[in-house]
Amino acid sequence: MDKIKNYLKPENIIAQARLKRCVMVCTESENDEVFWQTIFAKFAPNLKISFFYPHQTDRGKKLILNLYAQHLQSEFVLCIDSDYDYLLQNSVICQNPFIFQTYANGRENYLCFAERLKNLAMQAGGLEEIDFDFEGFMTEYSKITFELFLYSVYFEKQAQRGFSQAEFNQTIKLSGKIKARFGFQAELSALSQVIEGKIQELKSKYPTTEVVSLKTELQELGLKPENTYLFIDDHTIESITLVALRSAIENGKNEVIKKLRQLYQNDVKAFQQNEAQYRTQFIDIETLMQENEGFDNCFLLQKIQTDIQNFTNLKRL
Repeated sequence: MDKIKNYLKPENIIAQARLKRCVMVCTESENDEVFWQTIFAKFAPNLKISFFYPHQTDRGKKLILNLYAQHLQSEFVLCIDSDYDYLLQNSVICQNPFIFQTYANGRENYLCFAERLKNLAMQAGGLEEIDFDFEGFMTEYSKITFELFLYSVYFEKQAQRGFSQAEFNQTIKLSGKIKARFGFQAELSALSQVIEGKIQELKSKYPTTEVVSLKTELQELGLKPENTYLFIDDHTIESITLVALRSAIENGKNEVIKKLRQLYQNDVKAFQQNEAQYRTQFIDIETLMQENEGFDNCFLLQKIQTDIQNFTNLKRL
């Protein structure tokens, strides 16, 4: 334990960087490490990097910022989730060239990038096609949650009690499974009513609260009604996306099996063999989602690319 503590001391980390002639990169966790490895390999393939994260029960963003924010340099950097800090323009993070942030709420938001979901669903279900508009779903979900999200950021910015992030996250959850074969409008309509009720409650409780100017500020940073899902709590949006994925995949599987049953309606054994063979193609969707690819078109990724390019230019000076 003492060796681990010594290794985690800033001066020892910097010494390691100089010994290895590399950049030491600290992430929040193992999963974050894998994500950032992919990012740096894409945007700085020639940069020699050694990743690590605190091997402690109490780890994460707050810990590594407290430990290391004052000790960073060209040989030692941090990679963290933005959470709300990008939208709040937290100067500790946003103005430090040695802190790389996701800009999206967290890495999971990239894994929920709308353009990649259809291919993930088809791969997980062994499907040639899938009848679900994932991009439409994420866009509509974002539009429905947009105004309430403004209130969430507002209360966070004012450090004002009344509407916590936890309450926001709970409010925007879907009530149950999406009936994929009927689309997603019924579930989103129900959610819209819940959210509208919460907005009216907040307006009644806090009549002086005004989010119009905040809306303008956040839109300048890239937040729009149709992409709110990129900035919502990462674990919350991952959970919601998995609801949509699983519902669509289940519906797709049922359709394939239905067609097999019709095709082999006079041969039970052949049906069973083909169904069993089809089921061997299934892949767990939660496992597939963790693959760090398919979000290259996300505009927030370009911000990370710019930060890395600026960093590599700084190292050349």
